[in-house]
Amino acid sequence: MTTAYPGVVKGWHYHKKQADNMAVVKGMMKIVLYDGRKDSATFGEINEIFAGCHNLLWCIFQLLFTMVSNVFPRRSYSNQYTD
Repeated sequence: MTTAYPGVVKGWHYHKKQADNMAVVKGMMKIVLYDGRKDSATFGEINEIFAGCHNLLWCIFQLLFTMVSNVFPRRSYSNQYTD
């Protein structure tokens, strides 16, 4: 379980071999994904996902740079684990 205060950005984060699994269990977070794999068809692309109490998602990220920020007026919490 991790927490983020309003306006706080946590990242960038990257794993070469493992996947990150994440669900925002309280509040709202913006999850930003960046594909830095030069051999990928989506190299250089950025995606933003808003997840939490207004958009319930279970996210699995593999071999991508990830960053999260709290977009809720109070602390937000996410549950994360890796494969």
